[in-house]
Amino acid sequence: MQSQSTYLEQSLLSELECPVCMEYMRPPVRMCVNGHNICNICRPNLPHCPTCRKRFLSTRNVAVEKLAREVKYPCTYSQFGCKEVFAHDKLGEHQVKCRYAQLKDPATEHPLCTQPCDWTGNHNEVKNHLMESHLEMCIDYGEVRVEKPL
Repeated sequence: MQSQSTYLEQSLLSELECPVCMEYMRPPVRMCVNGHNICNICRPNLPHCPTCRKRFLSTRNVAVEKLAREVKYPCTYSQFGCKEVFAHDKLGEHQVKCRYAQLKDPATEHPLCTQPCDWTGNHNEVKNHLMESHLEMCIDYGEVRVEKPL
């Protein structure tokens, strides 16, 4: 059974989910005439509320914004193993350097790469991928150096 605080936090986070992009809303939060909220990123792309089809107001939902400032948001990469939580203004800074961030294959940007590779994974998985899929070329990746076998 979840603790009361965990249940409350999860409930608040679910209310802060944008109905369009499904990301958590962070200030500023916009709303329609019926009070449905939408994130500031999605709002400019929509002519009317995706929930009720009514017009948007030009005002912000200050109450929801205040709650959003108090909630601790899970890292976007929590589904890949990150357990960190942050205030809304610190989340972006963490996600840029999160070790669970999903990276594109660094080999595809190497001049010797002749085949596109659509692999994605986190920092911990890069070395294995490079060794399994790109031994035909020499690649430097941080501490990982995979060289063509002799």
